[in-house]
Amino acid sequence: MPKPTPGRDFYLATEDEIRAGRTTDVYFVRTLDILKKAGRSRANVVAEATTGGLPNDWPWGIFCGLEEVVHLLQGKAVSLWSLPEGSVFPPKTPRGVPVPVLTLEGPYEEWALYETPLLGMICQASGIATKAARIRKLANGKQVLSFGVRRMHPGIAPLIERSVTIGGLDAITTPLGADLLGAPAMGTMPHALVIVMGGPREAFAAVHKYLEAKIPRIASSTRTTTRRRKPCSRSRRSRTSRGFGSTPRRPDEETSPRSSERCAGSSTSAATRT
Repeated sequence: MPKPTPGRDFYLATEDEIRAGRTTDVYFVRTLDILKKAGRSRANVVAEATTGGLPNDWPWGIFCGLEEVVHLLQGKAVSLWSLPEGSVFPPKTPRGVPVPVLTLEGPYEEWALYETPLLGMICQASGIATKAARIRKLANGKQVLSFGVRRMHPGIAPLIERSVTIGGLDAITTPLGADLLGAPAMGTMPHALVIVMGGPREAFAAVHKYLEAKIPRIASSTRTTTRRRKPCSRSRRSRTSRGFGSTPRRPDEETSPRSSERCAGSSTSAATRT
């Protein structure tokens, strides 16, 4: 088990660490050292960023992450050509040649340590934007909200929400994302409110009474709001069918094997109907 790192509460690289090349693969550090000693570190090099293919043979992707790449390369003696951010691109030409989404040229030592972070910036952002755009297309004009940050590290929440916005989703969920992107932060109603208020009726009434009038009312109706709400809410305290989700409980509630059994049956039926 790695030892805790003094002075670092969260395992996230700082902007200065990224710019200093601390997040690159170490073989680029060693390569640059070798080239400097050999007198070849200033050789002019051209690099293209392409994708060999997309998941499940998707025919198109959304290019995203360019803004961060530009910030990364600021002050460096390099030339950068790229698709505009948000562009739709095919992974390959009709002849099967990978399509460059970005081309970089300059003395190698100017950008040698940035290949790893550069690729990470465009790969992750483009992947999120592409998936968001596919969902946007399938929604066929219906409103789509992004709840993606609840399953990812909070340190990259702004990246995720920027990418889904470029991918075409209608709203994000975090106050920070709203401040940075100028996009609306929206949400539904968490199970926690239903449980703490004592039931869906009470929760809906509280939302309507206390929430600002300008905020849209979106009430969740899920397993915890069916006629088997109580058994379900008890069961979900001890297990969840979706990753590491959590549902809070009131201290006076208890869990019984029988109620867990009934909830599992109810969940299966709901999933089948969906």
